[in-house]
Amino acid sequence: MAAELNRYPGPRHVLDLAGELELSHDQTVRIQAVRDEMSERAVRLGRQIVELERGLDGAFVEQTIDETRLESMTAEIGRLQGELRFVHLRAHLAMVRILSPEDNPRGQFVWYDLATSDTDAAIGFYTDLIGWGTQEWEGGPQPYTLWTNNDAPLGGVMVLPEDAKKAGAPPHWMAYIDTPDIDAAVAQVGELGGVVHHPVTDIPGAGKFAVLADPQGAVFCAFNGDQEPGEQKVPQPGDISWHELGTTDYEAAFEFYSTVFGWQKTDEMDMGEGNIYMMYGVGGPPLGGIYTKPTDVPGPPAAWLYYITVDDVTAGAEKVKALGGQVLNGPMEVPGGSGDMVAQCMDPQGAAFAIHSTAAGG
Repeated sequence: MAAELNRYPGPRHVLDLAGELELSHDQTVRIQAVRDEMSERAVRLGRQIVELERGLDGAFVEQTIDETRLESMTAEIGRLQGELRFVHLRAHLAMVRILSPEDNPRGQFVWYDLATSDTDAAIGFYTDLIGWGTQEWEGGPQPYTLWTNNDAPLGGVMVLPEDAKKAGAPPHWMAYIDTPDIDAAVAQVGELGGVVHHPVTDIPGAGKFAVLADPQGAVFCAFNGDQEPGEQKVPQPGDISWHELGTTDYEAAFEFYSTVFGWQKTDEMDMGEGNIYMMYGVGGPPLGGIYTKPTDVPGPPAAWLYYITVDDVTAGAEKVKALGGQVLNGPMEVPGGSGDMVAQCMDPQGAAFAIHSTAAGG
């Protein structure tokens, strides 16, 4: 058994790289904590996988397996291997953040949830349109499915809660913004005129979150993870590449997020007639843009819109319609001469999203 488990050694081979570096006492303690937690989970998963594989091999030798049992055991092995990859990913990201915290300031977007009226239909739509994978998550009080891009989790999908339905909320996407001190951030939101829709709540094995709204009414989540997020990277197809806020007062909104999350203005563009599109970031590439939404544009007065990277926006927009969604605006070229293309869309259940491609494709 020991030899077989070497195929599933857990994250030690990642975290032990830290032993070659000069670390502070704090870094050493934090890495040891991650090693202990992740190794225990990885070894447990590895044992389960090995036991299933040995059982499958024995059943083949003895010719006692039928098609139904084969499908069941194979599916379970695949599920456990997916969970194991997630453990390795979290260990890697944790070490990156511990060893280079200066590259990972607060204010990054780290997770994306879709709350919808029909999870099965939504999963079919986005997996076909974007190419995302899915993975069931069994650690919460209600059914929850992870979105994955190239096996890396990026968000999840769940049924729109009853209290949200009663309040008139339609299906929607919501992003989680990283903060090192979520209690302080939530208190600051209240002091600045925002709203706390859901107080700070613990997610076992993941971190803490709170559902908030800025003073103009746009809803978002603050998040503080048990493992710190990784560095910003150039978005690839399937990644969410742009975070756009249409609001009633772009300057006041930017001031709010800058205070709570440390966002900085990176550039601005005059869209005509004095309408400014302000871009923001946290020390790396721009994260998105903020603008004052014209009063004649339908939808809520203030709301976030998230852009998903695709290879070809024009083809993507046609596929949105073929899959039962709507194209609300575009496809169109992004002003500024970059050659990037975007289209703003709505999925069949009514959640707004957008797609984006670069001139180089994706």
